[in-house]
Formats: sequence, structure tokens, C-alpha cells
Amino acid sequence: MGPGFPLSGANLDYLLFWTIGKDEEGGWPLFNFTSCSTQTNSAGLAYLNFSDNPYIRVDDNKTAYTIILKAHVGGLYGIGYKSRETITSAGNIIPFVESYENGTVLLAHKWGKNDPDGNQGALHFNATFYVLPDNFAPINVYIPNSTGLVNYGIEGKPFHRIQIPTANPGFLVVAYCKSANEYGMVVMPWGIGTIGVSVVFGGDPSGNEWVATDMRHACMLSGIGW
Repeated sequence: MGPGFPLSGANLDYLLFWTIGKDEEGGWPLFNFTSCSTQTNSAGLAYLNFSDNPYIRVDDNKTAYTIILKAHVGGLYGIGYKSRETITSAGNIIPFVESYENGTVLLAHKWGKNDPDGNQGALHFNATFYVLPDNFAPINVYIPNSTGLVNYGIEGKPFHRIQIPTANPGFLVVAYCKSANEYGMVVMPWGIGTIGVSVVFGGDPSGNEWVATDMRHACMLSGIGW
């Protein structure tokens, strides 16, 4: 939503990822995806209605989802995303970058990082990586060993290692669930891309792995401040 002009009549493209059901053998959540386009009205608002699709239950507390949206109007362009993590009673999964050079990511059980408060349990997961090109049509990149289970405890499986087999920027989506039909989802941007970190503009990066800069730009067009 926006305060009207200049966001009225903006073209919107969105991608929706959600979980519903489980794999019968592995127990990990099934992953679903849809995409569509719409436009904001004169007030700069757009409403997305998923009630026509019986398999998308975004109002169900047990449904985890992520929406990635691109807005463009005139010379303005923007992209953002929002996830509904829906943390289970067994905690959640936290992705940690082990090595950018090797593309390895650790999918860790929450209680492997924090002390449990009595709520413990195994989490089945399904990890998917997407490259997001300029045409906003995500490309699914195969990840070996992308499904599995993590569990709290020294004798359990507190983390699972996956490897992203591409240097292209994109995003990793991890859907997870507890046995009692509790679902969650987390998104991790990868590389310098539209939903990743900013490119460095000047500064001294010595001693740092990367530096993110928030750049704000102001200009005047026909007497109207942007």
C-alpha cells in the first residue's frame, strides 16, 4: 500500500510459496508455488485474494508462507518479501552461512543455538533454492540432500548441511514441520541481489567480510519532491 500518487497504477508481480501436507515417507512438508500480477488502484492500494484457491490457506495458523512482490511504475522499481514463520512448539530452523565460497549452509535446530524451555522435538524440513532473474520468473536450482530432519540434543541431529550449487544470487526457502501438523518457513537471501544485501559504495572494507550501505536518493521532477 502507499499514499496514492506516485504509487497509483503501479504494476505488481508476486510469487507465493506455501506449505500444505507432508511427504508420506519422509515426513517433510510439501512445497507449493504460484505467481500472478495485479495493479494498485488510484489510492495506491492493491488487495491479493487467495480464497478462490482451496489449497492456499493463508488465514490458517498452521499454514506457513512467503510472498515476494515486485512493484514498478514509471521509472520507479522495488522488490520486497515477507514470511509467516509460524514457529512450532518444537522451535524452528535457523539457516547459518558456513561458507560463501563453498556455498554451504547449516540448517540448525533452534535449540542447538538456544537452551530449550521444555518444548523440544524433531523438525522435518524441505529446502529449495531459487535464482531470481530480471524477468521475475524464479528458477529452481536442485540441491542435493535438500530434505531431512533436525533434532535437539548431543545425540540427535542439531543441524543439517546443504550446499547451494550456484554462484548466482537468489534465495533459499526452508519449509519445516513438527509431527503434529505445525508448519514453519524461513527465507534466506543469497548473494548480492534484489532481496539480498546492498552493494558497497565506497568505504573501507578492510578487515570485514562485507559492508552494507543504505543509499538514499532525492531528486525533483516537475516541482514534485520524491
